Amino acid sequence: MTNLSKEEKIAKLESLINEGKSLFITRAYKQQEYSYDIYEESSPRIEYYSDVNHDAYPGWRVDSLAILKSFLGEDSIYVKEFEHNCKSESTENNLRQGLGTLEAARKGLNENTVPEETFVVPQSVEVREKPNQQQILRRLLNELAAKLAGAMTFNQIAKIFFESGIIDTPEKPYGKYPGSKSDYVLEKLLASQTKDGFPEMLSTIQFDLCYASNGPLISDKDLVYLMTLLGYKQKVLKSEDDPDWDPSLIPPIILTNTGGQKEKEVHKRIMIDNLPPNITVLIDELNDNLDRNNSNASALLIRKILTMSCFISLDKIEKSAELEEKELNEALSITQKELKISSRVMSKVRSAKWLGDSANHSYKIKINESDVEVAATGLRIFLEEIF
Repeated sequence: MTNLSKEEKIAKLESLINEGKSLFITRAYKQQEYSYDIYEESSPRIEYYSDVNHDAYPGWRVDSLAILKSFLGEDSIYVKEFEHNCKSESTENNLRQGLGTLEAARKGLNENTVPEETFVVPQSVEVREKPNQQQILRRLLNELAAKLAGAMTFNQIAKIFFESGIIDTPEKPYGKYPGSKSDYVLEKLLASQTKDGFPEMLSTIQFDLCYASNGPLISDKDLVYLMTLLGYKQKVLKSEDDPDWDPSLIPPIILTNTGGQKEKEVHKRIMIDNLPPNITVLIDELNDNLDRNNSNASALLIRKILTMSCFISLDKIEKSAELEEKELNEALSITQKELKISSRVMSKVRSAKWLGDSANHSYKIKINESDVEVAATGLRIFLEEIF
């Protein structure tokens, strides 16, 4: 394995900085105006406000912190500043603080004022506990979702998915799919995990990503590293400068647990069949956090699942537009009305929502473990009611 040069480290930090800047987004909502002379509504006015991509922020923050630790060591002032100022809540201030720390670290490396840790490719993220196969696969799918979304159009992604066997019929999702490109990729990949030849499908997608840009053929080291942990092998070990270099990876027959150890069994509080793929991913994450007694993280995930569930359930009956620009409390009321959910169920749901609000309000609040268990029960009842 080859050590990263100073220039490569700076380039990686610049990539994270650019990715972070792209998380600032502009949202819009309709502000109804009234004419008090004639006492009737006039045309609505569109109001705009800045916000953060709440779905992409957690992954960017975790990757940034891991890279800083790998480059500079856990005791580095930059790592401590990032941990202290760039909190898990996806706010504009936290994002700006994180970007500022990354900018300072990049400048320090460039000016040789920052002591470096030895960094080995492709182990870009060091972990104290070796992750199990399920965790590695989940991270790989998230990485693929982000990278495909950044490199291709909706319809290009769908074309590759059809050719590789991820989807069975051709699709043109642009303008039709209700979510983002990343959501589309993740949904299709999760839905195809049980298909025969799924490891080979991932290998095909990774290969196509190498040719996604108009520039030279490039293999993504993070993807290759994660895939080798799952049992993939490099086909031809040659330099990327070699004209005969082949970026293909030979897939395993099955995705094995590369840790060589029995995976820790997670006691699943919530087990519901046939949930939407995006909800399933969050439920797996919630079960994992519940098992590790991460009460605050669990409360935040419960709140996120409630929000997403409202939109997905009403989208099935083509009424999700009613939830646009609505707070979660209003969204729950609309969902209750449209799906005719009993007040008894909703009382448990609102208790779960309140707990999530508390965790979302301040990271200093310590959520009680028993309260989380009650909230998880309320969430389970709600999901069984609407799906």
